[in-house]
Order: sequence, then C-alpha cells, then structure tokens
Amino acid sequence: MRVSLNNEGFKQLKEMYRWYRLVKDRAYPLSRRQPKGLQSAATYIRRAKVTAAAGEGNTITANLYDSAGIEQTEGEEAGITVYCNIIGETDLNLASPALIEGSEIEVRRITFDNEGTPETRWQCTALFMARVDWEWL
Repeated sequence: MRVSLNNEGFKQLKEMYRWYRLVKDRAYPLSRRQPKGLQSAATYIRRAKVTAAAGEGNTITANLYDSAGIEQTEGEEAGITVYCNIIGETDLNLASPALIEGSEIEVRRITFDNEGTPETRWQCTALFMARVDWEWL
C-alpha cells in the first residue's frame, strides 16, 4: 500500500499532531503528577496492556494497570475497549506502530457527545499512521 500526502493531507496531519500534542500536554504534564482536586483515577492518563493483537477497525482490547503497576485481569478495568486515532487508514492491523499482544499503551478516559448524550470511552494517547510500503523506492 502506498500513502502519498498531498497538500491537504499534510495539513490534516499537522493539525492532528498539533491537537495530539495539545491534549497530551494538558492531560499529562511534564511533572507527571496526578491532577489536583477530587479527580478519580479515570481522569488522567493510565497505562494499559494490550490483550490481543490488533485487528480490523480502530479499537483494541486491553487491561489497565493500577497505581501500584499491577495489571488488572478482573473487574471493570480488565478487557476494556480502547479507541485509537489512525491517520490514512481505518484498521489497526494495517497501522504503525503495530500493536501486538503484550504491548503497553497509554490511555485516557474521555467524555464525548453522542447525539446529545454524553458518553465516556477509553482513548489511546498514541497516534497511529498507515504503514508505508518502501519497496517502490
């Protein structure tokens, strides 16, 4: 598969990267401290372990780590669905970096508007891109 970025594609890539940096910097400051106030563990960035290799679509299943660094294999923090942003592709199995079973990722619980109803979901903080086939060079 070949990916070419025309002017419009490059602008979109720059805008997505700018948004990613802005959100990541606000959500997880360089000091790596937890947000102050009455924030729950779900409001800041968490580490998660991928439980199955990436497949079709933009979601993957993972287990969260608790504050002591222990993987949660049971309960609400096990087997969560994580949504990923992919540039130039729609399937994670065709994106880079590749996600395989055992990979560690950073996730954040976000709230979004679903047709007037606020909902929450886990979102990966990494930005994925379509794999580039360099054989044509």
